[in-house]
Amino acid sequence: MKNAEQNGGRGFVLRARGCAGNNMTSNENIWSLPHNQQFTESLSTVQKQLNNMSGSSVNSEESSCPPQVLKNIFVPMETIKSSSLEPITLFDQGGFHVSLHFAKDSPPGHPDVAVVIISTVNTSAFHVKDFTFLAAVPKTMSVKLQPASGTHLPPYNPLLPPPAISQVLLLANPQKRKVRLRYKLTLTHDDQQLNETGEIDNFPDWTSLIGR
Repeated sequence: MKNAEQNGGRGFVLRARGCAGNNMTSNENIWSLPHNQQFTESLSTVQKQLNNMSGSSVNSEESSCPPQVLKNIFVPMETIKSSSLEPITLFDQGGFHVSLHFAKDSPPGHPDVAVVIISTVNTSAFHVKDFTFLAAVPKTMSVKLQPASGTHLPPYNPLLPPPAISQVLLLANPQKRKVRLRYKLTLTHDDQQLNETGEIDNFPDWTSLIGR
């Protein structure tokens, strides 16, 4: 686990890596934990959550996998251009909206990587606190979550644009399989704890995702 300073002061990061068979690439799931979460949280608890999401066991020890395709890629939010692909809504309830938006282009030098933006908007009269997004993909793919722009959202003010949290998600899919992604949302909305899980299997085709 990395400390908050190594992760831009925004949160803790847990990396869980595993290798698949010879006909599959290794996968990397990066979970960004909110900066106010206790660093002493049990690794086995978080690992169990990841296993439940990915449907497979993940070894906590570093494996002898080849270098991860997404490991050294970072896409600044201000460089992303939105594509014309229809966004996917993950959650829309009580004035709180979470959706996936797709970038027009792949990262420079990485034409086979897709860029997805997780957009979280609050139009309710209540605070949103401790927002965390977790993701897992099949073993034939790799996923990386960059640090979110924040974990808290103030109540909506009709005189201002709706407050939002943005987070970049990177996808590698060497075998060009149909994209599936399991996710978990946790947050506090008006002192009510939300714990939402789901699976997305209606992604655009891979060629569209990488801007081709």
